[in-house]
Order: sequence, then structure tokens, then C-alpha cells
Amino acid sequence: MPTRWVMFNPGVMFHERQRDALRWFCHWCFEVSRRGPGKKVFYVDELWHFADAQSLPAELEKIARMGRSENLELLSSTQHPRDYHRDIRAEVTEWACFNTTEPGELDAVRPYFRGVDRVAELPRGSFIGYNRESGAEMSGELF
Repeated sequence: MPTRWVMFNPGVMFHERQRDALRWFCHWCFEVSRRGPGKKVFYVDELWHFADAQSLPAELEKIARMGRSENLELLSSTQHPRDYHRDIRAEVTEWACFNTTEPGELDAVRPYFRGVDRVAELPRGSFIGYNRESGAEMSGELF
């Protein structure tokens, strides 16, 4: 905590129980965030490995719904937004969408970003960002 960076890899300590590890880490991060000032980011790559469209750990849902009041932001990335639980998709305030033509993926995002169909025409490495709170859009490319 003194360095303001905390990294957790569930595969190291919890190889067979990674979903339990995520639940523990979510709880720990939320509680620690309540004690310390400043903005924190809880990042999970490919969240669907730990929480899928059918099940959402209560500890992760707490971060998604209540984390902002404790200055704890949830950030995640995936190639498959349809695998995210509906409650997670509903809490997203900003979408950064790269090219996909997969109908299921576009359908999963469309209720939250009506212009998502435009990403099907994007070249590789380009994206459209959408802020649900302001309605602002931006586009760019990473490579």
C-alpha cells in the first residue's frame, strides 16, 4: 500500500480456486479503499474467467455499484462483453470498443452504447470510446 500499487495474481496462491481468490481480493480492496484517500483502480483482465454472465460474486458487484463512493473504480477488458454479467454491463460508464463483427458481442453492448455497430467497420487497432454519462464519443487508434 505505501507504493500505491497492489497487484494480485490469483494463479499464484489460488491456482484451483481462482473465483474464491477474486472474491477475497475484491473484499480486501473495497475495505482498504475506505481507509485511504485518493483514487484507486481495481483492474481485472478478462473478467469472464472469474465472473460470468450467469453469476456475479457479491464482492465484485459491491465494487461495481458502490466503489465510486470509496474512490475505487472498476476497470476491465475483454474480447467477449456478452460474457459479462448484465449487472456489470449496466454499471459501465465508459466503453472503449474495438472492431468486432460478432452479433452477440454487439448485442451485449448495444443497450448501453447505441452506436456500437460502427465498430464492425473499424480497422484493426482502432476504437470508438463512448461515455454514457455525458454522451461524448471519441475515436482513436492504438496501432
